[in-house]
Amino acid sequence: MFGLNTISLKSKLLLSYLIIFVLIVGVQGGFIYLVIVDQIEESIEKELNNSTNLLNNLVMTSANSSIKNMLRGVAEKNVEILNYYYNKYKNGELTESQAFQEASDILLSQKIGKTGYIYCLNKAGYLKIHPRKQLIDTYVGNNDFVKIQLEKKEGYLEYFWANPEDSIKKPKALYMKYFEPWDLIVSVSSYREEFHELVNVEDFEKSVLDLKFYDTGYSFLLDTLGNMLIHPELKNANLKAAMDKDGKYIIDEMIKQKNGRVYYNWKNPDDTKFREKIVIFKSIPEFHWIVASSGYVDEIYKSANSIIYISFLSILLILSIIGVVSIWIRREFNKPISDLIHKFKEGAEGNFDIRIENIKPNEIGELSEYFNEFMSKIQTYSDELIKSEANYRLIYENAIEGIFRTTYDGLILGTNSAVPQILGYDSFEDLKMNVKNLRNQLYVNHLDREYFLSELNRNGFIKDFEVQYYKKDNSITWVTINAKAEKDESGNIVYIDGFVTDIDKRKKYEEELANAKKQMTDIIEFLPDPTFVVNANGVVVAWNKAMEEFTGVEKSNIIGKGDYEYSLPFFGSKKEMLIDYFKDRKLERFTEYERIEVVANTIYAENYLPMPNKPNGCYAWGAATIIIDEIGNNYFAIETIRDITQIRKNQEDVKVLNTELERIVLERTEELRETLVKLEKSNRNLVELNYRLENESEELQRLNEMLLKSENELQIANDTKNKFFSIIAHDLKNPLHGLMIASELLLKYSTKFDVVNIEKTANNIILLSNKLNDLLGNLLSWARNQSGRIDFNPSPVELQVFFNSAYDLFKTRLDEKKINISVDNFIGSIVFADKNLIDTVFRNLISNAVKFTGIEGSIECSAVDSGEYYEVSIKDNGVGLNDEDIEKLFRIDVAQSSIGSSKEKGTGLGLIICKDFIEKHGGTIRVESKLGEGSNFIFTLPKI
Repeated sequence: MFGLNTISLKSKLLLSYLIIFVLIVGVQGGFIYLVIVDQIEESIEKELNNSTNLLNNLVMTSANSSIKNMLRGVAEKNVEILNYYYNKYKNGELTESQAFQEASDILLSQKIGKTGYIYCLNKAGYLKIHPRKQLIDTYVGNNDFVKIQLEKKEGYLEYFWANPEDSIKKPKALYMKYFEPWDLIVSVSSYREEFHELVNVEDFEKSVLDLKFYDTGYSFLLDTLGNMLIHPELKNANLKAAMDKDGKYIIDEMIKQKNGRVYYNWKNPDDTKFREKIVIFKSIPEFHWIVASSGYVDEIYKSANSIIYISFLSILLILSIIGVVSIWIRREFNKPISDLIHKFKEGAEGNFDIRIENIKPNEIGELSEYFNEFMSKIQTYSDELIKSEANYRLIYENAIEGIFRTTYDGLILGTNSAVPQILGYDSFEDLKMNVKNLRNQLYVNHLDREYFLSELNRNGFIKDFEVQYYKKDNSITWVTINAKAEKDESGNIVYIDGFVTDIDKRKKYEEELANAKKQMTDIIEFLPDPTFVVNANGVVVAWNKAMEEFTGVEKSNIIGKGDYEYSLPFFGSKKEMLIDYFKDRKLERFTEYERIEVVANTIYAENYLPMPNKPNGCYAWGAATIIIDEIGNNYFAIETIRDITQIRKNQEDVKVLNTELERIVLERTEELRETLVKLEKSNRNLVELNYRLENESEELQRLNEMLLKSENELQIANDTKNKFFSIIAHDLKNPLHGLMIASELLLKYSTKFDVVNIEKTANNIILLSNKLNDLLGNLLSWARNQSGRIDFNPSPVELQVFFNSAYDLFKTRLDEKKINISVDNFIGSIVFADKNLIDTVFRNLISNAVKFTGIEGSIECSAVDSGEYYEVSIKDNGVGLNDEDIEKLFRIDVAQSSIGSSKEKGTGLGLIICKDFIEKHGGTIRVESKLGEGSNFIFTLPKI
């Protein structure tokens, strides 16, 4: 009887090993195959989905940028058209209504896409230009998007809108520019669904075609009509009717589904057979586009098929060696197989680096080699997947803007490296560990977080949201956020994805520029003479306190007025004044003025002003100066007026005295003729009379000389101050113009995210702002001193106190230039001085010494007791001065501007202030200098 018991032990062992080997290899191979296939399928699907999402974001970002730039270009061009016709009106070629109508016709003739158009409204919210004429002068300010327009006046805006013939609201976008002369907000608008006709796909075609998958996989873009917009080989072809091997309309199915995946059998023209292919696609409904990523299934699952071949080969090898080495197998087989199984388990768990070492020259060793070869291939496929993921991670991490994903409740799920940098954290892990809730830990104002979430709930996205965040060190920074909500099927927000940009420097620069403009206004305000300023359009932009007192008109009632209304307080009617000379520079229009004179860009004259607020009017002396920008256009004009009624009265009194003198002489002559016969008797009386006449004549002559001297001194003082104002206006104009250009560049670079040029331009703005701040500070101190409104409160102060204050201020600049500064005999030397005024003196003199001293130079400060005074010296070994420059120091009627050792430039105003403040203490100031050897400024202060 044949049975299991009749089989030899060797055969049983061989059979047992055979069954065990087959089961182990089969189960292990199947297990590995299933695990690897699942991992590959998951990775492939994730990669294709990520590629499609990345492609979708790339297309949307490029399209939105193209749309915004196109709308902006149209808006700016139409502002130029309005300005062209406005200038024709100003030049008298057209009436204002004709110019406005012709400009309106051109704007209304333009179409944006299919139904888009241009319209204009004023700051009050009334339509002034619109394709539908029945809407002209209609109030539209109650619309939400119009309220934003009225607030911003310029920039890009997205909103929902429905025309009267439309049943539902659709997304719409516009770009607006403000044209101030006609008070028009020029708005270029169109429905977003029409923007696909305005977008040039060539702008991002290369980026799409650069995306590759495995051997032949690629990405493409088509529209909902089946036209291939971007494809490696079939660009511009219509494939809506294209079928696969089984008759499936592939493109038509993608258009119907809009989002998802499709499997199909496909054969390229150069292929010999059909192969199964997968495409994952996503719809962009606003542009009627579909973005897709595709690849052949056999290329994707190539690594999984290798597992089957290797497992089958392993079984054959095992079967071939069992019969001849059963005894050896019994002794040697168990441990190697156990090790191999363990290695397979590690590989199935994702450790593809494992290898079998010390391979023996037998079947198990051969199986181990196959295992190593198998794991090497798996490692290669894994590395390719990691490399592909790294490419996308590189794009993600190197983005200039911060990219983030959070939950609705404020938990940070992921960011690129830019987000921690903006918020002052070392890494994403540092940020995630320290920030558990955005609302409570990042938002300075918690209401901003509530508004942010409400906008996402309402619109699904938020654009250009500016907000203040706390950084890691608890400092505050400004950022702008663009975000989109990812919602579930119930409409609840699951994730929030978006971009964050650091705008803190831009905010600070805007604040510094506003402060500089305010300081400029303050200078005009503190000028002692009545002064007003008009811009190039003849509109009053400044009206100082002295002018309010002179005319009785408050600045709130005149600022912003044009059309010669500034002449009403002087003449009672609208007419030209000296400030209007610069429109055409024709003197014949000013025949009623006396002593008129033009010097360069300044005109001087005298005339009678009726002055409605003064019963008898007044005689006035006036001076007007024009400020011209870099390209020769009038920037603004300044006119200063001074009441000279008393001077004119004095001149009239002199004329009356001269007339009286002539009358007396005639009378005396007549009396002499009548009393000629009595000459001898009246000789003594005549001598006395002549003596009195001579005394009266000498007195009149003396009065005349005093009046002439006073008039000359007044004229010299006026000329000196006018020259000084001209110098200061020039020095103010350059940094102001520089700030304007730098601000425009900063805006330009910020739209392009050009970090290098943004930082460079920002540093330039800081330098210009510091320069303008120093000049305005000195000018304000000088103006206050000239008007007698500066306090003078001397008290005992040690010289070392002044030095310490100036040293703290310039320590950074001293360190940057490696300048050694020393002080001698300041401690214990006490002067009787006003601390604020002498602080200004030390600050200006040490600032000049630092400015004109080279790298690793030296500055020596010392004091010498000279009796009633201390003689203070501030000496440097810098560039020095020649004799001609020394003569110009301490004078306000000449422009004195030397170049420092590092190309710094000054105005010389600081030395003028130093001289005024030192003389206010009864001291003196002088300079000893040689060109190339340095300068020594020496001044005296009274001792206590």
